[in-house]
Amino acid sequence: MRRVLLMVAMCCPAGWAANPDQPNIVFVLIDDMGYGDPSVYGNRKVDTPNMDRLAAQGLRLTNFYVNSPICSPSRVAFATGQYPQRWKIHSYLNSRAKNRRRGMADYLDPKAPTIARLLKQHGYATAHFGKWHMGGGRDVDDAPPPQAYGFDESLVSFEGLGDRVLEYNDGLSNASAKLGRGKIQWARKHEKTRIYVDRAIDFIHRHVDKPFYLEVWPNDVHDAHKPVPGEADKYTNVADNAYDAKFLAVLVEMDRQLGRLFDAIDKAGLAENTLIVLTSDNGPTDWPFYYKDGGTPPGSTGGLFGRKWSLYEGGVREPFVARWLGRVPAGKVDTQTIMAGIDLLPTFCHIAGVDLPDDVAPDGQNMTAALMGQPVKRAAPIVWEFGGRRAGIKPGNPDYISPKLSIREGDLKLLINPDGSDAVLIDLSADAHEQRNLAADRPAEVRRLYEQVRSWCDQMNIDTAEPVDLSAIPSPIIFRGDAHTAYRDPTVRYHEGVFHLFFTLVEVESDGQAYSYLATSRSTNLIDWSKPRKLTPRDQNLNYGSPGNIIRFGDQWVMCLQTYPRPNGEPYGNATSRVWTMRSDDLEQWSEPELLRVKGPEVPRGKMGRMIDPYLLRDRDDPGKWWCFYKQHGVSRSWSRDLKTWHYAGRVEGGENVCVIRDGDEYVMFHSPPNGIGIKRSRDLEHWQDQGVLTLGQKQWPWTQGRLTAGFVLDLRGDPRVGKALMFFHGSDYPEKDPRGGFDNFASLGIAWSDDLKHWSWPAKSDGQ
Repeated sequence: MRRVLLMVAMCCPAGWAANPDQPNIVFVLIDDMGYGDPSVYGNRKVDTPNMDRLAAQGLRLTNFYVNSPICSPSRVAFATGQYPQRWKIHSYLNSRAKNRRRGMADYLDPKAPTIARLLKQHGYATAHFGKWHMGGGRDVDDAPPPQAYGFDESLVSFEGLGDRVLEYNDGLSNASAKLGRGKIQWARKHEKTRIYVDRAIDFIHRHVDKPFYLEVWPNDVHDAHKPVPGEADKYTNVADNAYDAKFLAVLVEMDRQLGRLFDAIDKAGLAENTLIVLTSDNGPTDWPFYYKDGGTPPGSTGGLFGRKWSLYEGGVREPFVARWLGRVPAGKVDTQTIMAGIDLLPTFCHIAGVDLPDDVAPDGQNMTAALMGQPVKRAAPIVWEFGGRRAGIKPGNPDYISPKLSIREGDLKLLINPDGSDAVLIDLSADAHEQRNLAADRPAEVRRLYEQVRSWCDQMNIDTAEPVDLSAIPSPIIFRGDAHTAYRDPTVRYHEGVFHLFFTLVEVESDGQAYSYLATSRSTNLIDWSKPRKLTPRDQNLNYGSPGNIIRFGDQWVMCLQTYPRPNGEPYGNATSRVWTMRSDDLEQWSEPELLRVKGPEVPRGKMGRMIDPYLLRDRDDPGKWWCFYKQHGVSRSWSRDLKTWHYAGRVEGGENVCVIRDGDEYVMFHSPPNGIGIKRSRDLEHWQDQGVLTLGQKQWPWTQGRLTAGFVLDLRGDPRVGKALMFFHGSDYPEKDPRGGFDNFASLGIAWSDDLKHWSWPAKSDGQ
């Protein structure tokens, strides 16, 4: 994402008795500049003489890494010295709704440790000029300005609040202007870095008599590239395409403006007490539109594989140059030290003579020795997390879409998904371009590194399950019935990122006999479901099915269900239908069913009467009390404290397939009348008020024309992965004049969702119907 140019300047002007333990630090962060974009790192199309000058006068690292391939988390790592996942910033900050959908904060917590605050507390003047993107913008109007993080002065862009420079004719700048919260000036994009550098030079001149920490974070190199009119024409003879010509023009002009900053430091007599570091916040852009008609995106990774938004090297390995005249050895290239963005806070604080407080625990390490020319062996591996729907964005080149987790330990690098799939093991000492996957040859190394990554995820409190993209669900149909199969009575348990779906599976055999089973399927995204697996035996005297729901009781999962005996071909089960529970430790393997004596222990099994469709619910006001709703003369209720000894508590009018959830201080019942999904509300489980009947898209869905019913609601409105209440239901496409149609065959499972339990949505397409 944004490339980072880090400059730390320390100097002692004539006439000032400088404290050698408090040098000036200037940190320049370049946005979206690739490893191969500075000419000192291999750019042969254009020269970047000012960045090259830093390298000639200082140290260049070849193994420097940012902690994310996208801007906001990369910047948080630089600022805090900690993995950005600790602060719930793992992708770019966007609108409130999109941040919430991806499980992100809206801005960096001002309680986070920062370089600026730590240095300010020890006498430094502090300023930030340039892109911020750690909070503020879009519709986020309550983010703290940079001053809340330790800066005396700031001038940012549309990705922050406080005083800022906004671009003419830019949608995000227009949105920022509406937020207020600071003095706003308007400029063209190619003018912004000059404005930031002007402010930086002025800041330096006003603080030559005390140590200062200065950040200059230009965003020219981030697309869209908008050079000075006519400048791109100078590079058409070396550029790959028109996009590349604009990029090269912007790169050269940015280098020129940074040269003004470097010159100002030197002319002020500060060079011998100033450390300058050059790097970038992530790899070069990779939007899909660049590849249209066989084109390539602008910006260079220097031959590294992958680009922005990828955990391959081209997305996270960046140029890094450090200059400190007389302290950092000139012209040195360090190919051994493996350094990362999280190392800057402890390194800068050590250079500034600042001891870290006990409550500041960086994830990085002090790399001062490496900057002074002595290679350092890294004490802990570097770990990354990015990708999938949790990231909200991916590379335009499908080959660059990496697994979602990565770790580098020494020369070994593992890329892998949270579930252990798609492992890629690379020996970077022999394969810096990541072309040979050693995972199959070295499984022990894969296991060892994968365990470290999983442990890191636990430490960061990362839910590695991806956010669910409901808009990507192609059809309201989950499982489609046919002439020999029916799918009915769904219930779902959501656990550790997995949707465990349970339902009645009916199969009509060649002799016309129908058998019912309790079956299950799994999904992580509500799109891809595993093949249904039967959990109960083939037995018409039992015909288990109609799971009500799954609760957590003690240290086990408990599921309620029914038997539906049809030994003589009864169409809808006989009088011996009863309700049961099964138990599990893992939602996969289940115990033998145990009869629920919901009418009380004194009522013999033969006297219980026909009962079906059980549903278990914890009492709102008495957590030790459990209710069981079941179909018998309407909706009957019993309660228990141990799920064994039950007490009958009456009934209410209602249909089959009861589901009861809590919504604020009310209970909401979903049940099945002759058609549709009925809704009732109650505050006390005794008195219920009808709220109407839902039929969803039945009028447009041929597969539900016979009946739509059995609505099970899973309320995940508070879950950041989903953010909606999900309804699972079944429908049949045979009209009621054929009483068996859609019962033993042609019944399908469907899905819909809601924000308020009143207005429901579903996929626009209906499986081609």
